[in-house]
Order: sequence, then structure tokens, then C-alpha cells
Amino acid sequence: MSIDKIDSSLACLDEMPRLREDDNHPGVRWVNIFKWILLLFILLMLYLYINKHQHDFRFILTIKFQYLLPILLLNLLSLMLGGFRFYIVLVSVSHKIPLIVALKYFVIGRIFPHGGNIYRAFMLKKYNNISYGNYFSGIISFKWMTLIFALMLGSVLIAFFDPFVHMGRVPVLLLFLSILLMNLAFIPAFQWVYKHFSTSALPHKLAKLVTTAAGVINQTMTTFKDSPLLLKCFLIIFLNKCIGILTLFLLFKSIGIDTDIITLTIYNVILQLFTVVTITPSNLGLREFLLGLLSETMGTGLEQGVIVSVMSRLLSYSILGILGIISLFFGDDNNSRFHDLEEIVE
Repeated sequence: MSIDKIDSSLACLDEMPRLREDDNHPGVRWVNIFKWILLLFILLMLYLYINKHQHDFRFILTIKFQYLLPILLLNLLSLMLGGFRFYIVLVSVSHKIPLIVALKYFVIGRIFPHGGNIYRAFMLKKYNNISYGNYFSGIISFKWMTLIFALMLGSVLIAFFDPFVHMGRVPVLLLFLSILLMNLAFIPAFQWVYKHFSTSALPHKLAKLVTTAAGVINQTMTTFKDSPLLLKCFLIIFLNKCIGILTLFLLFKSIGIDTDIITLTIYNVILQLFTVVTITPSNLGLREFLLGLLSETMGTGLEQGVIVSVMSRLLSYSILGILGIISLFFGDDNNSRFHDLEEIVE
């Protein structure tokens, strides 16, 4: 893959119009409308189910609140680790910026139901001279690596503790290894196709998408070759996965359910897979439905899975809200940046 091709792939993103104007494109507008309609439908279905099975949700009255403070602290630690990983992304694809600035952009971006990455890209381009191309290629690359590391960790744990565990009729180890191998095989397959076939014959939008994907893969390969950076990424992802598993354990414990490490690992990896694509804003409602189904499949109970997901989301948003308010008013140029935030979310 030539350097010229990679440079052109990143330039494609830098030639984008103002990001907030893209939301007015008819296709994007209809996708957003569909997401909100789907969200309302899922929330309605969840409400009707809960209303019909109220007796199955009475365990809510027995929640052990002493577990909530440790869960809040774990959420805070996970958020800080995520912010530090975001900082590493920015440093790896561009020049160094202050850690506190990266944390601020990360926290405020997480508050948005959708468009958090657009906010961060806009602010980093305007105030820190980090191009859209470098930013998005780095972010997508690191999300991809997070998924790969999560699948690797899940596969190792399951192979060690219970290699024959099933999720319904599906062997979990085989499922995780298949998805992992497909992700790993995609990189050399894409590079070979990109090297031997020209994008000039493709429609303009498809060609732009292909060259942008080439930039993402190049960034991923650069990270894989950078041993210190790769080690940092692995340690942060490993710690976050451990925190995620412990958080799920405490959430289930707070409603009186003891779960084993295999079940928690499966939940954690499946939820990680689910973050790759956002179907509703922040996958609200959909994540609750998914964790409910997973819990039912693993024998924990659908109702328990739904409540655990709701509790997890509420506690996470509590931490985000507090840090977000602090972040908005931190620094010397808050007034201008606050107006920029209003401009983006209009």
C-alpha cells in the first residue's frame, strides 16, 4: 500500500464540509429519524413487558445499595482509563496535546446520545489543529483493536475455565474465535485488494469510503508495529475489561444474584461487539433488551439482565453528568468553547 494512497485516504476526510452540515443531508436525516423511531418502539416494548410482568420485577425492592458506591467508583476509573486511551490515540496520530484537554473532550463527547466523535473532531480541528482524517482514522483503528483484544481475552478465559460452554445452542468459544479470525483476516485481504485494484473505476462516494478505510488500516498496522504503543493499548483495554467484568459482578450482586466469571466474560465481550454499530442513540433500549436476552440464555433471567443494564446506564450517566458539568467550565477559554458546543448540537 503506497504512501500516496494513504495520504489521499486521509485527505478525503479533511475535504469534508463542516461536520454539523452533514446532518442536513436527506440520507443522514432519514437514518437519524429511523434510529429515534426504533428507540421509541423498543422502549415501548420494554415498558409493555415490564407492565405485564410486574411481579417478576419485584426484586428491585431488594436492591442492596451498599454496592452502588463501589460501582460508581469503578465507572469513574473506567472513564478515566477511556480518557487516557483517547489521549494516546490523539498523540499517536498527531502532535501532543495536554492530557487535561483530551480528558475534557472525551468526557463531554460521551454525554451526547450520538455525535460525540463529531464534537471532538470539530473542537480538535479548531483549537488543536488535528485534522479530521487523522482523528477519525485513529479512533476507528483503536476501536477495532479494542474489539480484537476483547475477543482474544474472552477466548483465553473461556478456553481456560470452560471451553465447552454454550450460549443457547451456540458454542461460545467457537463464536468468539470465528469473529476474531474474520477481523484479523480482513486486514491482509483488504490490503491485497487495495494494492491490486484501482479505485478510479468506483463511484466517487464508494472510492472515498475505500480510501478512508485504507487510512484506518494503515493506522492500525502502524500501531501494531509500535511495541510500546501496542503494550499501552493492551494494558488499558485489559484493565477496562477487568473493571467491566467486576462492575457487572457487583451489579448482579446488588440484586442478589451470584454470577461466575464465564458468564460475566460472555456478557462483557458480547456487549463490546454491540458497541461497534450504534443502531439507536447510545444503543438505548437495545442494550437493555440484548442483556436481558443474554441473561435469559445463560440462565440468569431476562428481568434481571434488563434491570442490571438500566442500573449500569444510570450510574454511568451520573458520573458523566458530574464530570461533564465540571469539564464545560474548566480552562481559560470556556466561553468561546461553550458557544461552539451550542453551535454543534443545535
